[in-house]
Amino acid sequence: MAKNQTFAVVDLETTGTKMDGTNRIIQFSCVLVQNRKIVNTFNTLINPLMAIPADVQNLTGIHEKDVRHAPLFDDVAGTIYALLQDTVFVAHNIQFDYRFLNAELERVGYPELDLKGVDTVQLSQILYPCLASYRLQDLSAALKISHERPHQADSDAVVTAELLIKLMDQIHQLPDSLLRQLESMGDALLFETGMLFSNELRNRNAPKKYNADLIQVGKITFRRPRKFSDHLQGRSKQPLLEAWPSSYEKRPQQLNLMEDVASQMRHRQPQAFFEAPTGTGKTLGYLLPAAHELQYGHRFLISTTTNALQNQLIDQEINQLDQFLPFKVNVVSLKGSQHYIDLDKFAHTLDQPQNDYTRLIQMRLLVWLTQTETGDLDELNFTVQQLPLFDEITHHGVQGLNQESPYYQYDFMRRRTDEMQNADFVITNHAYLIKHAAEFADQHRTLIVDEAQQLVTTTLQNNNQVMDLDAVKILADTLLVKMESQVSYSFANLIEQRLLTKAEYRKILQKIQVIDHTIPEFRDAMLQRFMKLQRIAKITETPVQFKKIFGFVKEHVNQYRKVQNAIRFLENKNPKLYRHFIELLDQQRLDSQSFNLFKAYFKLSNELLAKLKNWDRLALENLEKTADSLLMWLSYPQAQDGAHLRIHFGLMESQDFLQTNVYSFFNQVLFFSGSYFTSQTYQYFVDQLGAVESKHFKYQSAFDYEHQAKALLVKDAPDVNQVPADEYANYLSDQIIQICQAQHRQTMVLFNSNEMVEKVYDQLRDDERMQPWQILAQNVTGTAERLKKKFQSVQNVPQLLLATGTFWEGVDLPADQLETLVIAKLPFQAIQSPYNQIRYQRDERAGGNAFNDIALPEAVMRFAQGVGRLIRTQHDRGLVITLDSRIVNRSYGKQFVNTFPQGMPVKVIESEQLTAEITNFFNSKR
Repeated sequence: MAKNQTFAVVDLETTGTKMDGTNRIIQFSCVLVQNRKIVNTFNTLINPLMAIPADVQNLTGIHEKDVRHAPLFDDVAGTIYALLQDTVFVAHNIQFDYRFLNAELERVGYPELDLKGVDTVQLSQILYPCLASYRLQDLSAALKISHERPHQADSDAVVTAELLIKLMDQIHQLPDSLLRQLESMGDALLFETGMLFSNELRNRNAPKKYNADLIQVGKITFRRPRKFSDHLQGRSKQPLLEAWPSSYEKRPQQLNLMEDVASQMRHRQPQAFFEAPTGTGKTLGYLLPAAHELQYGHRFLISTTTNALQNQLIDQEINQLDQFLPFKVNVVSLKGSQHYIDLDKFAHTLDQPQNDYTRLIQMRLLVWLTQTETGDLDELNFTVQQLPLFDEITHHGVQGLNQESPYYQYDFMRRRTDEMQNADFVITNHAYLIKHAAEFADQHRTLIVDEAQQLVTTTLQNNNQVMDLDAVKILADTLLVKMESQVSYSFANLIEQRLLTKAEYRKILQKIQVIDHTIPEFRDAMLQRFMKLQRIAKITETPVQFKKIFGFVKEHVNQYRKVQNAIRFLENKNPKLYRHFIELLDQQRLDSQSFNLFKAYFKLSNELLAKLKNWDRLALENLEKTADSLLMWLSYPQAQDGAHLRIHFGLMESQDFLQTNVYSFFNQVLFFSGSYFTSQTYQYFVDQLGAVESKHFKYQSAFDYEHQAKALLVKDAPDVNQVPADEYANYLSDQIIQICQAQHRQTMVLFNSNEMVEKVYDQLRDDERMQPWQILAQNVTGTAERLKKKFQSVQNVPQLLLATGTFWEGVDLPADQLETLVIAKLPFQAIQSPYNQIRYQRDERAGGNAFNDIALPEAVMRFAQGVGRLIRTQHDRGLVITLDSRIVNRSYGKQFVNTFPQGMPVKVIESEQLTAEITNFFNSKR
């Protein structure tokens, strides 16, 4: 390509996206770029001689009156055709613009364009691998490109041209080694997109000076391991709050929180609990005192709820400390091994045959590795990691690494272990904490538990596991067929090629056969012993008492041990076999058939071992140890074809587990929560948390709830316990329609079950009164994560989100992202679940009242978390509407009402008053 090659950046607006001849162009725009500069532009509206659909008019701002006197495409086709000659065609999603334009040119008698092409979507994905979205509007915002009129071709074309220039600048910064690797993979990209890498290499007069921060090993270029600076050496101690940035607002409650936290840290109180509602500035409220304590040799582990919040804490709040401190804190993020890339495995995938999409992902990863310091794949914002590539390149722990690999010393998880020893702050999530707390036993850290209200839930969830015995049998069968098949390529062929010894094969085969034969025997005996009567009564789940399961395993201990020994063998053998596989790859001794067979074996055997990861729980010694804390139940949905027998394991209570397996490894434990607690729910919560001795600090919210919010409680709703589910769904649908007709604002309805979400969604979807609304329903129109992103991006039409599960907690929806919150039903857990049956029965046997002791406090806490979704900033305003009449008509309803934030007006109404109350609230002045 000539150095002064002209790039024609094209954007079209059309009456529709179908390329079946029924749509036409309504605007053509082209921006010419030469030597990384815009040199010319061309733009014209086009009369399509057909109606422009209303949604296209709304999206583009181009109306029929605008094109009425515009030229026909026939009149401008010649100009467009001539303009594009001898150029490289560039578009953001080239597949659409290039093909649509060619179809139109052919329609009016011009030959098809035969131009080289570049797609800025793929280039952006490669060169900016960590962005959350590659829509042109989102890219322009992320890269600070002015975009005045999105979805108008002239504006979009200019933005795409400026994006192209930025992409070329990015390519110019890449080291030669990475450029050569990207060039070798360029054929996988659309059109000639890869030509930009080749062009850059050819136009370099000399090799680019190597960036000292980068290192090349084999085919991968990545950042050198970071070294933490001793930022406190020789520095005089700085008083807390001495340097408060002028741009940062001082909040009285936050200052009080900081002083209290600093006092508890300084005096090393064993435990303290800080209840700091939304708006207090809780995170900075503990981070700044903790950073101050670094001067005195204190170090911290901070645990929060999810990986997303863990990332947010590092990207936002930790970085915010720079404004307050004269030094930068040393931080390490800890997650499970599956979040990290295995460099050695990734390097080997570069030599393997791949489809074009996989090559694109590999190119993104190659660029990302020159940027990342952590190797955390979450940085890439992949919404779906189901691509087979990720099965191959995700980490499985340092114990499985090949120590002979050139990448071994640079492995991200090994680096992380070293960095952790010198980090001021280690940031993790609750799930990682409860599994790996012992790793910090000798580090003398203070544990800060953020979002402490979720630690109990996470502890119970992560100790609630399922083992599907039928799924184990199916996987073992599949694996044996793959190994023994006489029709297709099998392990016998590997032995013939001396890629595997016959002795190794026989041993592996024998152990999988043991699992395949023994598990069904064990399963049938268990089904006969524990589910015989239940199957007659058509009960699908049944609790299992400790004495009975202990006796059963004791009777079948030989079967148990056979399977256990087979598992141990495969766990030890598979890493060795994988290293042998890598050696064969390096020696180029594997053809495509043997390569694919090895891959299939590792995939299936790892899945088999994952299905059996809880087999140890059935060991007699483990059953004895967990007799007082572990509960078990069996499920067998016999109404389903091919029903599976599943063994469920659950932790009865969290407090003893947390005291023994988490808190004991830290010098001090500080709990922080943004939830509202009543006296009853607080006592229940700290009991479950095992923090009964904690000193309690409570702060008022910074929000003006009297003017920012209001709660409406509907008292004449049917009693949910007295009416069929379909009838209650009809009631909810009618009320939601009434609420939506009274206001056109972002509205979320919180449910307790997916079943009710589906029932209500089906009714709303078919009701013409809801046509102005975009209705989103969890697990119906999308996953929770996808719907969250969609709901957060406020649309031109009002959105209604029907949600359950995770939307009760941990979802941040400030300002106009959420203005009306509806609670369809008080969030009591399902009493009929075996897990709750056992917990409730145990409480009753101890002389308690399960409803008052367990069910009610848990529901009240969840209700408070749901209400907390509404007001997130000092400028928010919104309504919370409760449609469950029990909050008014039952004596325990007061406990729910007491969780509303102090100052929030609460009004009891009848259904017919809803419209007037909603209208009055949103029409009233703040």
